Amino acid sequence: MGYELVIFDNDGVLVDSEPLSDTIPPSRGLRPVPGVTEVLAALSALGMPYCVTSSSGHEQIRATHDATGMGEWFEEEWIFSAEDVGQDKPAPDLFLHAADMMGVAPARCVVVEAGGAGVRAARAAGMDVFGFTSVVPAEELAGATACFGEMKELSSLLGLGDGLGA
Repeated sequence: MGYELVIFDNDGVLVDSEPLSDTIPPSRGLRPVPGVTEVLAALSALGMPYCVTSSSGHEQIRATHDATGMGEWFEEEWIFSAEDVGQDKPAPDLFLHAADMMGVAPARCVVVEAGGAGVRAARAAGMDVFGFTSVVPAEELAGATACFGEMKELSSLLGLGDGLGA
C-alpha cells in the first residue's frame, strides 16, 4: 500500500476516552487504548510518520495525552484539532490540513478512525481509512477501506507484516 503517513483519531483510537471526550479536565479512569503504545513504538522504530487529529480542542487533546502518558508519543507539531481549520468532521478539512502540515499527499495517507463522521471525512479527503470497531460496530463505519477490532491487527492493514508485533 505504501502509506507515508498514519493519521490517528484521538478519542476511541489512541485514548479510551470517547464517552468522556466533552469533559475538561478529563475524568479519572482514562487509559490508552490497549495495544496502541506498541503500535506507536513500532511506527517510530520503522521511521513511519504519524500524527493525531481530533474534533476536540488542543487543550482537551493535551489533557487526555497527559492523563494517559500518550504525550510522550506526539510532538506538538503532530497534533491537529478541528480548531485549526474551523470545520469538524465529516468535512475533510482537518485531514487535509494534517496531511499538508506533515508534507504528505492525501492519497499517501491512511486514517485510523473510530467514528462514522471521521470515516466520511477521510474518504472525502481522498484517503484510505481503517475503521476501529472497539467503540462502534463496523456498520457505523461504512465506507472504511477495512475495519479491525484490536490494535494488533493494524500492522497487516498497514502492509508492515510483523513490524508491529502482531
